[in-house]
Amino acid sequence: MPIRKFHVHILAIALVLTGLSSTSFGAPPKTGTFTDTLKFGNGTSMTFKARVPMELPKEKTLGLILAFHPHGGNENSMVNWPSKAFLERQGILDNYVIIGLKSRGPKGYKEHLGDWEKADHAPSFNTFQWAMKTYPIDPRRVHIIGWSRGGFMTTRFIWDNLKHFATVTAYAGAHSPGWTRKSLGGYPNQDWVKLKWKDGKINGTWTGKGFEYSIDFRNKSLKAF
Repeated sequence: MPIRKFHVHILAIALVLTGLSSTSFGAPPKTGTFTDTLKFGNGTSMTFKARVPMELPKEKTLGLILAFHPHGGNENSMVNWPSKAFLERQGILDNYVIIGLKSRGPKGYKEHLGDWEKADHAPSFNTFQWAMKTYPIDPRRVHIIGWSRGGFMTTRFIWDNLKHFATVTAYAGAHSPGWTRKSLGGYPNQDWVKLKWKDGKINGTWTGKGFEYSIDFRNKSLKAF
């Protein structure tokens, strides 16, 4: 009899633990607008702001925009504008997940050119992988966008990850392997965001008439090779 009671108690404990596990790890993914931080096994992390449709489709039909902020920005910088604004204009806001990424900052940087250096590549890619596993995203409809120093990041990050992204957009920034603080004459003082249109010509003067920034996400996808 004592042996039978012992087995009964063990079974009851096992059932309780199973229930706790399903509650802890089976929670539905977050929706709406929220900020979070992912911690990865190699000691790196990524803080991000996400905008996720309130209702998630059963099939993998959503698109994804990963956004890289300008120098001095943060995870909030690229979510509402331009990402959300572009999608709203095209009437497809609830067809996309938007994730604004945050660079790790100067700690650990070796190039000393500002936000977004090689140290950010792995956590950025890990966050992309987390999003793909967490939400019903069509892998053919993933885009990256960056502004200024974030534009620099996108044009360098893409070369290691071409097969994963349908489009790459760099506003007011791009990457060249030969660029350093010295060669740029004291970056970030030289920034392409200062270029504006005036009377149909490009010059270095801020005017009331600027570029009309827009990206059409409606029909862009990564075609299978």
